[in-house]
Amino acid sequence: IGASKGRVPREPYFETPLIPAGYAFSIWSVIFLGMIASAAYWCFPSQKDNQLFKALGWNLFLTYLGIDTWALLALGLFKYWYILGTVFLFTLFFVIKALFIMADYKQWDRTSNILVWFPISLLAGWCNAACLLNWAPIIIHQDLINRDVLYVFWLLMLAGSATYCTKRTNGNKAYAGTICWALIAIAVANLTADNAKTYLAVISGVGVLY
Repeated sequence: IGASKGRVPREPYFETPLIPAGYAFSIWSVIFLGMIASAAYWCFPSQKDNQLFKALGWNLFLTYLGIDTWALLALGLFKYWYILGTVFLFTLFFVIKALFIMADYKQWDRTSNILVWFPISLLAGWCNAACLLNWAPIIIHQDLINRDVLYVFWLLMLAGSATYCTKRTNGNKAYAGTICWALIAIAVANLTADNAKTYLAVISGVGVLY
């Protein structure tokens, strides 16, 4: 997952203008490094009775389980995208719950901000964007409504959910920045595409500014 998206088998069914430019997926490398550092920090004897870690425990375990399951399924079940989308929906629920738990926690110090708040916020932001993008092909290929309308609606859903979560978590810059990263990559992908959908690029740009 941390590598180029080109290493995962591609299916025409999955190809939509809502897929970010390839470079966007490099954020997984930062997320993985952050989570490794966070896990190491949690192993310190001084953190044994940390109430925040106890509150986050099961939520993060189920989040990581969802991500690992998605990665394994993506290699063999890429045609059954609704399964992958469901797994990511499961993952999103628990990582956003962890994000809200952190937002309500008051005893933050500089180390915890760097090793706990920052990587989990990045993970939550990317899962938020990825969850909607994982479900996009399922809705788009039903042909129930004009696809251009669906593209716009999907981006508005991403912007709306991101705005709510950002405000709910006291203006979380790391989370919001990750959403912006995804939106910018969607804009770049559409500006450089052979059949560029400029309006998608513009909407993504407006979402970033908002």
